[in-house]
Amino acid sequence: MKGQNRGGVFIGIAIALLMFVSTGVGYKFVTAVNPEVDQKFNEVAMDKLGIDLTKNRKPEVPDPDEKVVDLTDPDDKTVTDVVGDNPSSYEQVVQTQPYTYKSQSTRNYTGTTISTAGCYIYNSNGKVIDEFYEDDLYQLALSMDVDRSEAVFLDETTLYYLDADLNMTVIEENVQSAGMCYEGGFFYYTKSGGDFMRDIYIYDVEKGEATKVGETTIDNVAISPDGQTVAYFHYRAVKELCVSSIGGEPIVLKSNQRISPIAVSNTGDTVFYESMDESDGVYCYYRGKDTKISKEYAYTCFFDRDCREIFFEEPGKIKYYKAGDKSTITLFDSSYMNYTICNTSYQKPSRYYNHYIVDTDCLSDVLLIDDYSNYYALKGETPVVFPVATSDKAMYGINAAITANGPASYYTNDSILYRADYDGTNMVPTAVTVENQYVNYKTASKDLKDLWYTLYNDNHIYYKAEGQEPVPVAEGVTGILFNLQWNPLDGKCYYIKEKKLYSVGTTAGSEEAYDIDVDTFSFARGDDEVLCIEGTDNQEYILLFGRIYKYH
Repeated sequence: MKGQNRGGVFIGIAIALLMFVSTGVGYKFVTAVNPEVDQKFNEVAMDKLGIDLTKNRKPEVPDPDEKVVDLTDPDDKTVTDVVGDNPSSYEQVVQTQPYTYKSQSTRNYTGTTISTAGCYIYNSNGKVIDEFYEDDLYQLALSMDVDRSEAVFLDETTLYYLDADLNMTVIEENVQSAGMCYEGGFFYYTKSGGDFMRDIYIYDVEKGEATKVGETTIDNVAISPDGQTVAYFHYRAVKELCVSSIGGEPIVLKSNQRISPIAVSNTGDTVFYESMDESDGVYCYYRGKDTKISKEYAYTCFFDRDCREIFFEEPGKIKYYKAGDKSTITLFDSSYMNYTICNTSYQKPSRYYNHYIVDTDCLSDVLLIDDYSNYYALKGETPVVFPVATSDKAMYGINAAITANGPASYYTNDSILYRADYDGTNMVPTAVTVENQYVNYKTASKDLKDLWYTLYNDNHIYYKAEGQEPVPVAEGVTGILFNLQWNPLDGKCYYIKEKKLYSVGTTAGSEEAYDIDVDTFSFARGDDEVLCIEGTDNQEYILLFGRIYKYH
C-alpha cells in the first residue's frame, strides 16, 4: 500500500507538471500569434497583479512594499528658509564654511559652431541661412548637440541634418518631431505611418542609418545624452511610459497615465517625467521606483550631464533633486526667475521647452539665478543659495556672473561703480570709480572680463578689461540714449546716439556707425543672444556679423 501510494503521488505530480507546462506553452503560442490576446494578458496582469509583462515576456514584479513616494509634502527637507513672496526679502541660509568653485567644462571642441536667432540659422564663420524667415514665426525647430557642431532642423514635416558649415541634408519626410542628443552623432525622430500612427527612430549620423526603436503611436520623446536610448509616451489601448534602446526591446516603465518624459539617462534606469492626467506632477523613475517630486508642472529644468540631477521651477517654488534621494530641496519660495548658465556648455534638446542639459556634475558651480534686481548663486554639492548681489543693499544696475574664480558682480552704489568678487566665503567689493565720478550707463560681457561705462558730465565711453585700469575708447557721446548694450556675437559695445546705431570695441578709434534709423534697443527672444533694435519704422531688427536682418 505504501508503494502504491507513492506511485499515486508521483503520477499526480507528473500530471500537474504536464498541465503547468502545457499552460505555459499554450500561453506562449497564443500570445505570439495573437497580439490582441498578448495585449489583454498584459493589461490584466498589470490591473490585477501589478505585474508588467514586457514584450520578451519577462515579468518585472514590483516590490509590494514599494509604492510611489511623494516628496511634495510641505515638511520636506528645506535648506533655504524664505520669508514672504518678494525675492528681495529672502532670509538666506548660507553655508559659513568656504566653498571653492570648480571649472566644470569637459568639452574640448574648438571648431565652427551653429546658432539660431528668430528665423535665422548662422555659424561662427559668419554664414547665415535666411530662407526660412516668416513674419509670424518667432523660432525655428532646431536642435543642436552640446558643442553646437551639428543640428537637426524640422521645417514643417521635412527633417534636415546640418553640419557646422551649415550644409543641409534631407533625412526624412512626414516627420512630426526630432531632437539631437547631448553628445552628438545620434538623433531621434518620429515619423507618421498614416491613420495617426507614429513610429520612432534613432539615426546614426556616422553610418547614415536609422533604426526603428518603437512603433504605432509615439509622442513626447526624450533622448539620452549619448543618443542610444529614448523615453517616450506610447498610447494604444493602454497609455505607457516606455524606454527603448538601439538593439533592445521596448520596456514599459509605467502604464495608464498620459506622460511626458523630460530626460532619460544613458542606461535608461533614470527617467524624469511629467504626468498629465489627474495625478499631475513631476516624477523621477529610478531603478524600478517612482518618486513624485512635485505636484505641479516644471516650467524650467536643468540637468547635469548624466541626467541624474534636476534643478527645476514649479509654480511658486524652485527645487533641487538627485535621483535616489529621499527628499527634494526647496531653494526658493518663488518662481519666474531668470537663469544664466555660466562658465560651461549646455544643450537645449528642444526649442519648445525650457529644458537644459548642462556640462557639469555640480549645478552649484555653473548656475546664476536672478529676479532682475537680486542675484544668487548656489554653493555646495548639496546646493544652498548664496546671495551675489541684492538691490536691497542699495545696489543698482547689477551685472553678475560665475567666473572661473566663483561669483562676481558689477554694480553701482550712490552712482559709484563697484566690482565684487567671491573670496571663498563672502563677496568682497572694490571701487572701480571714485567719488564725484558718477556712472551713467554701463554694460559688461557675460563673463565680466570686459566692461564699458559712461560718466555724468563726461564725453567719453570708458573700457575696462578685467584686472586692468579703465581707458577711454570713444568720445563725443553725451547724446547717448537707452543705455549701452554688449553684443555677444562680436564682443563690442553698442549705443544709440541721435537716432543712429554705433559700436565701439576695446581700443580708441574703433567706433563704427550703422546705416539704420533706431528708436531703442529691443530684446531678441530665445537662447542665442544677439543685438536687437527697434527702428523708427516700428520694425524690430537683429544684427548678425555687421549685417541687419528683419526680426519681427
